Amino acid sequence: MESFADQVDYQSDHSSEADSSASDSEDSITAGTKRVPAVPPHKRKKLDIPFREWREQKRVQHQIHQQEEAEEMARALVDLEKLLKSKRTKFVGGDRGLQARRTHAMASHLKMVVRNGRQWADAAERSAETHGFAAKWGARQLRTWSCHWLRVRDLPKSLRGQHAKVYSLLSDPAVAAELRAYVRSNKWAMDPAKLAQFVGDKLIDTAADKYLQHIIDEEMPRGLKRYMEIELFPRIHLKVGRGISLSTARHWLRGEGFRYISHKKGLLF
Repeated sequence: MESFADQVDYQSDHSSEADSSASDSEDSITAGTKRVPAVPPHKRKKLDIPFREWREQKRVQHQIHQQEEAEEMARALVDLEKLLKSKRTKFVGGDRGLQARRTHAMASHLKMVVRNGRQWADAAERSAETHGFAAKWGARQLRTWSCHWLRVRDLPKSLRGQHAKVYSLLSDPAVAAELRAYVRSNKWAMDPAKLAQFVGDKLIDTAADKYLQHIIDEEMPRGLKRYMEIELFPRIHLKVGRGISLSTARHWLRGEGFRYISHKKGLLF
């Protein structure tokens, strides 16, 4: 007679049998993988040029390149010194301006590298500090200026004031053409008597210069301001608001080249 335990089918009995069968299959797989042969190593490929010979060629090419760079820097230094000694050289801002300082810093930088044997970056830091620039950022800028001079023989130019942040109506070509036509077609004389004396050459030189300076600084900007606010802006359907200032009108006139220049024979334009 069967007992109660033999009649009951426990799940644990089946799991043990499954585990044993799974372990047997894993052993067979691992045994099979062990018998797979390993991948053979790659065969050594013979180089067209032996490594030692290739390394020697690279070293010779590097020496030739360094010699060419040294010769080019020497020529650039000679050209820069000639530029500094020439009386025809006109720097932006004068001989003590920013461009002149940068040029002298470039000359000392190249001189340290070519004649004193300094490293490129070390010479840039020393030259930047000597000429009043920052040690790190100024040296980085100095290296950029020197490289630019080596390539194209051109002095660095300042970008100050060349990044317009706000759009100006005076920069529009159509508006600028209207303003030029107005300025050139009008007679600027608020005082007819003084104008007659000026035309008749009855004013002394100081009075004539003062009169012309008044026309350039006061009369022409005021007339331009009045023309823009009363005639030009309503014509292009623009709300006047507060209008433009006299300093804006003077700035536009200077930008367009309206300034008086004395010539021979007493003529003033």
